Amino acid sequence: LCWSTYFGADQRDDVQRSCTDAANNYYVAGSTSSDFLIFPEAPGTEFYANAGGLVSFVYKVDQNDVSAWRVFYGGQGNENTVPGGLLVKEGAEPMVYMAGTTNATTLDVLSAGTAYYDGASTSSLNKGFIAKFSVALGERFWSTYFGETDLLINGMALGDQDRIYLCGRGEGSLPVVQDTPPTGSLNRPYGGGQDGFGAMLNADDRLQWISWFDGEADDAAFEVVTHENKVVFAGITESSDFYTYDGGSVAWDHAFSGELGDAWVAELDLDCVPQWISCYGADQSQNFSTITLGRNALAIDPITGDVIIAGYVLWDGLNIVPGPGWFDYTSAVLQLNGFVARFSHGARELIWSSYISGSEMVDIQCAYVDPLGNLFLAGRTRDLNLQLPSQPGIYHTDIMQQDLFSGFPENSDAFLLCFAPGNWLAYGSYFGGNAGNSHEYIFSILRRNGNIYTAGYTSKPDGLPLTYFPLHDTNVPGVYFQEFYGDATTTFTSDGFIAVFCADVLTGIEVFADDGPAGVAWE
Repeated sequence: LCWSTYFGADQRDDVQRSCTDAANNYYVAGSTSSDFLIFPEAPGTEFYANAGGLVSFVYKVDQNDVSAWRVFYGGQGNENTVPGGLLVKEGAEPMVYMAGTTNATTLDVLSAGTAYYDGASTSSLNKGFIAKFSVALGERFWSTYFGETDLLINGMALGDQDRIYLCGRGEGSLPVVQDTPPTGSLNRPYGGGQDGFGAMLNADDRLQWISWFDGEADDAAFEVVTHENKVVFAGITESSDFYTYDGGSVAWDHAFSGELGDAWVAELDLDCVPQWISCYGADQSQNFSTITLGRNALAIDPITGDVIIAGYVLWDGLNIVPGPGWFDYTSAVLQLNGFVARFSHGARELIWSSYISGSEMVDIQCAYVDPLGNLFLAGRTRDLNLQLPSQPGIYHTDIMQQDLFSGFPENSDAFLLCFAPGNWLAYGSYFGGNAGNSHEYIFSILRRNGNIYTAGYTSKPDGLPLTYFPLHDTNVPGVYFQEFYGDATTTFTSDGFIAVFCADVLTGIEVFADDGPAGVAWE
């Protein structure tokens, strides 16, 4: 490990999103109910009264991992505000945007020129929120509620022309656009139940487009990503009539499978004109499987433009497409089986799909493709039989720490996998500890300074009998390091963590095949 640390204070903390900017600063966003005064020290803090609820935070470290600033954002009293997206918009004065979901009626909102603005919420049900802070000091420039009662923002992405895309789910009504939507852009009516939605803010943060992704039952949009001339949304659906759009002669064009639930993928151009919308389900099963995507498990390969989704399926029935590299046909019986699927750029053909499983639960929560074309998958697992190849110079363990939940033993750790271009499984490791009263997850991955930055949460303390969580102190002045688990209660609590894997080894790849099994060699 290059650098790893607990991240939080005396109550519940977790890290859910991360991003970088053009100057290679690193940002994480999450939620906390801890005392602000003992949260990781940094300047630029905005304080809000916190009496039992969760508030969101953004924390910035500079190019050398030295603390730069932190900012809290949320309501007062026992209200919850949690992030669903984080990005940096460059320009003359770069800005950090955080979006998410709140049930607070006391959110501190701030209008800014003609930017979208909704200044009030009288309902205790969820609404979206968007907040904008300066990269320099974390000063807040704009913040607003977004949407009507019972609306969640789950994802956010930056596209060409400084446009911001949002996604989530809602019920019944959406915000009214401020400007004329682009010609031909998707314009779906409300379908019933909970529906997924997508939205676009223009360069001036004005709402220019919004539409449902929907059918007659419950649907949701979990994530949105952009690449060159396209924006891709993904989510889940229970609707037998979920709206689809033909993606071409060899595209994966599937209607709802007839199972309990499907994933869906929607490719639009940057003006939100539909190019391809398809379901992806366990349609070889017996009408009782369902798929869930990870909260950050939609990615686009920056080299090929391929679209990748990941998550888990309960129980089996996926169409497995081997592709040239590693794959696994086998699903664990009556378990949550991890899966990954890759759709080709342009043709939108399913070119690789595989289970990621062995004998127990594998819950994939994030997918990330680095600038070299390496695909990383991470989340949480109880599977003692994951294939976890090692590579010299990078943290590795194939031994899962046994948890002790309320005195009952259970195996559960976070995990990290790396697939080289061509879908070769090149590296994997468990990552976690034991004891605690919950578990740990990796929710976010990105490559920075040649290394792999991961973030998430854990309930596994360090320094108590039979406990362990991988830690490393770089001993560099200013680098934040918290050696001890911060939660001080016996109820469900957690600490966030940031763990940086020294990953220079994951740079040069030579694929080989002989008379035996194919594999990879690292330069």
